[in-house]
Amino acid sequence: MYLLDTNVFSEITKPFPNKKVIETYHYRLNQIYLATTVWQELSYGYQILPEGRKKQDIQKFLTSQIVTLPHLNYTKACADVHATIRAQAKSAGTPIAFVDSQIAAIAMANDMVLVTRNIKDFAAIKGLKLANWFE
Repeated sequence: MYLLDTNVFSEITKPFPNKKVIETYHYRLNQIYLATTVWQELSYGYQILPEGRKKQDIQKFLTSQIVTLPHLNYTKACADVHATIRAQAKSAGTPIAFVDSQIAAIAMANDMVLVTRNIKDFAAIKGLKLANWFE
């Protein structure tokens, strides 16, 4: 099972998206989950766009495709994993953005592979399974 980072969904909405990402997304569609944290990032990004064709296309994508994916909430189990990730990062002197560590915690608590373009942002998290569909 795969939990997609925000940048993967953003890629899909581009006028000329990475073909490998599109192919893998459609091939794995029944194995893809959406973290509510990622939903918030996508929704925020949509809301701050100026009115126009791009905003309309993204709204259509969010309401017709993304909203239909199974959602994973940030639960107590996720919070426990998240606290460990943050404590280990602080101890190692390798800070991780709060939202990234929260997404990683949701993936880990649900035993999923996190799919992202930004592998380096997550590489220091022990036990996190990562995939990059852009390569």
